[in-house]
Amino acid sequence: MTPIQKSHTVAIIYMIFYI
Repeated sequence: MTPIQKSHTVAIIYMIFYI
């Protein structure tokens, strides 16, 4: 997993928890 993919995944998870 590239750093960009990991950052994107973290961003998605963060948004889910933020809602």
